[in-house]
Amino acid sequence: MRSPVRLERRLEQPKWLNWVVPLASLVAALILGALVLWITGKNPFDVYQRIFERGFAGKRAFSGALEMATPLAFTGLCAAVAFRMGLVNIG
Repeated sequence: MRSPVRLERRLEQPKWLNWVVPLASLVAALILGALVLWITGKNPFDVYQRIFERGFAGKRAFSGALEMATPLAFTGLCAAVAFRMGLVNIG
């Protein structure tokens, strides 16, 4: 059974699409997160304010966030290299 939907590759992509898609994704994630927080009885504005203050606005907050994120970034880089070579190790 053939699908009525047919995918075609675009020859050119509009310039505005390069920044609208990431921005729309960020806004959608914030709205979805706010909805989940609101359903659980938390104030989304207070939660987002605390995330910003503790993650970026303090004296050592940004360097602490980078310190915590560095091992994750290197793990992702290592996995990307391995997957690019076609190497998979489950164990």
